[in-house]
Amino acid sequence: MPVKLTDAEWKIMHQLWEYGELTVAQLTRQLAGKTGWGRHTVISFLKRLEAKSAVAFFKKGPARVYFSKIAREDAAVEETRELIDKAFSGSFSLMLSTILKEKALSEKEQREIQQIIRQMDETSKAASVFDEEAGKDEV
Repeated sequence: MPVKLTDAEWKIMHQLWEYGELTVAQLTRQLAGKTGWGRHTVISFLKRLEAKSAVAFFKKGPARVYFSKIAREDAAVEETRELIDKAFSGSFSLMLSTILKEKALSEKEQREIQQIIRQMDETSKAASVFDEEAGKDEV
């Protein structure tokens, strides 16, 4: 199930994705300089994330050790879908053209995008061959 994260929750999740498992004290130390958040604020966000089934914890002595229950990529996909729907009326090509107008791509980025498109083409060709083969079996 997709999870909608607030900007503050993204900050917590980034720490958990980067470090794996963290206690409240560790999270507070990691985020205090960037956000000014104290222990109680971090705990509040963790409770919200627990309610969304985005994080869980286990006890290690008196401390709760938190970890992510969702993959970074899954959260990013959901956030991207929402952005495309909201800002670009669901049009990926409009989003891409807008980004490209604002920022010239480096040669490396261009090669990476070309590689992604090639992989998508190969995947879709393989799927259509599979579909054709499956159709022959039904005849």
